[in-house]
This record gives sequence, structure tokens and C-alpha cells, in this order.
Amino acid sequence: METLSRDEKTEITVVSHTDSICAPCPHRTDLTCTSQEKINQLDQAHATVLDIHPNSTITWEDAKKKIAERLSLEDFHQMCAPCEWKKFGMCEEVVRKTIK
Repeated sequence: METLSRDEKTEITVVSHTDSICAPCPHRTDLTCTSQEKINQLDQAHATVLDIHPNSTITWEDAKKKIAERLSLEDFHQMCAPCEWKKFGMCEEVVRKTIK
């Protein structure tokens, strides 16, 4: 049996406002974004595909399982097309490693 790293047990709380992921973004304005409409669209797409919703808490391990079970690379590219961060490749790298 594989031992899970501490990172696998890291809990993620889903919120309906900006959070720590948004910290470095210059478009963040307190709990919203100057591109809030686009963010709402991205959040809704993620919620639908991964079945995660605001105020829920999951582990990184469970999030990766949902990604592997519910998301293809094609879905990722379509769902995340409007995201400005997509071009940096961080999310695609995680998706590729997770969906193997």
C-alpha cells in the first residue's frame, strides 16, 4: 500500500470568492476580481465537472481522484480556455500527471 504524503491530505476549502490562489493576481480586489464574470464562469464549470461546490472541504487526494475520474485533457482545455493563467501551464501539468 502506498503511503500518502502530507500534501495528499492537505484540505482544500472551496469558496465563492477570491482566496489564497488569487493572492498574486493584479486583478484581485479584496474578495472579488475585476474579471468576476469570467471567474464565475470558470468556477461554475469546475463545480459541474468535478462536483465540488462552495463551502465544501476535500483533500488534495480526493480532488485528484475527481480530476482523474471526471476530466479529460480535452475537457480541461475547453473548460479553462478563458483563464489567463492557463498559458503558464501549471494546471495542465497537474491534469496530465493526474489523468495518466
